[in-house]
Amino acid sequence: MNEEMIPIILFLVIGTVISLYFYFRSKDRQLIIEKGMSPEIVNNLFKYRMNPYIWLKVGVVVAFGSLGVLLGNYLMWAFPNHYWDYDSQSAHITDNPAMMVFSIFFMIGAGFVAAFYLARKMEREEEERKGKN
Repeated sequence: MNEEMIPIILFLVIGTVISLYFYFRSKDRQLIIEKGMSPEIVNNLFKYRMNPYIWLKVGVVVAFGSLGVLLGNYLMWAFPNHYWDYDSQSAHITDNPAMMVFSIFFMIGAGFVAAFYLARKMEREEEERKGKN
């Protein structure tokens, strides 16, 4: 495939995805209106409600992933692989990349758990503030 075709295909695929998104979105709304619902109800149904703590969650997961890289770098050198080379009759020590992979996945998982509990705590505090007003 020619290198010139890659950007053309990329933009065609992106354009197709965007146009199909808007086509099916309008098709859903048309079907609901045809069923007899009023346009105000339809607008309320399709109103986009973004989670206010999404960037907090992303930040916590990325921070824990970064800590996983740091921890993995340390563990990779702290627990090296030891093996005996029978051909040269000598011992070899190499780094242990499995520790890096383990620590990254472990810390990202811990980040998801921490982000969940942190966002839940903040949502509860916001509900309590709304309840007092």
